[in-house]
Amino acid sequence: MTMSVDYKIVTGVEAREVVKRMISVSRSGSEVCRAVDAFFQFIDEYHIDVSRQPVALVDGKIVGYGMVLVNPGAMAGILLPQQLPELWGVDELSYRQIMVGLVRWVAEQIEPWDLAILQAILSSKDEDSFDSILCEGGFSHLCDLTIMESLAKINPSTMRNDDVEWVPFDESLSPRFEEVILQSYEASKDCPLLTGLRTGGEVLEGHRWSGIFLRKGWWLMRYRGRDAGVILLNGSQEQADRLELIYMGLTPQFRGLGLGRILLSRAFEAAESLNKNVIRLAVDRNNIYTKQLYEQMGFEQIDHQVVLAILNEKRRHRLRGK
Repeated sequence: MTMSVDYKIVTGVEAREVVKRMISVSRSGSEVCRAVDAFFQFIDEYHIDVSRQPVALVDGKIVGYGMVLVNPGAMAGILLPQQLPELWGVDELSYRQIMVGLVRWVAEQIEPWDLAILQAILSSKDEDSFDSILCEGGFSHLCDLTIMESLAKINPSTMRNDDVEWVPFDESLSPRFEEVILQSYEASKDCPLLTGLRTGGEVLEGHRWSGIFLRKGWWLMRYRGRDAGVILLNGSQEQADRLELIYMGLTPQFRGLGLGRILLSRAFEAAESLNKNVIRLAVDRNNIYTKQLYEQMGFEQIDHQVVLAILNEKRRHRLRGK
């Protein structure tokens, strides 16, 4: 007789318990307490919602779980444990069976929770473990990311242009930043399937909470009196002397003018003024032109990631209809 598994979303204290279980899987003793405290401090700082978590139950007892992180900007990520100690001794159930069912259950929440994107970012060490489980659970390949770094020094090939003006970020300028970012998505080679899933405000909010927000790292580029592009740089929680290039883009009418190099040079100048030694970024592997630009400006590949996702197409249609 096949054992029946139920799936549900738990909230409140139960959700917090799921998070603790997830963090505790590969830890023991006092290490668990330190990791749990650090994690909850992290999600508070970055406004991440963990109040709803998926569980698998048999006869009312939890036998499996994952962790869903709902980020600002209508995006969420899912993390899966490498093992489920709760399954030990339950011969009729397998880790894979539980995980696929759990992923499918989470996928069904994308519309009720009004998420634009539900994603899983797999590092090279996680790819073999989770790729097939996520795909069987409803995820599809979104993009391959090349992770690159450069020492934060002023590049000797930096170009200047008297027609370029830099406008620092201010809350009152948010609509202009939003508009340029949305325009820069047009015909973009960087994860093009994401275009049209979120409002400009949601996109900007998501970038704000990607790393440590640095107002002095956000710049609007104007070219000959018109808004042409943006570059957004945040601090890193992992490495105090590192800048994260969160987003860089030009609107279609200003591409092909050499402005990308000038835009990127702003990152090196910002790094110097902010006393940062390293700049890190991620670029879609298929975005060959931009990847070459990064290489020419001194960036080198240090890793790669695979992004699997479920996209809320109903939401895309709703936004297009506005």
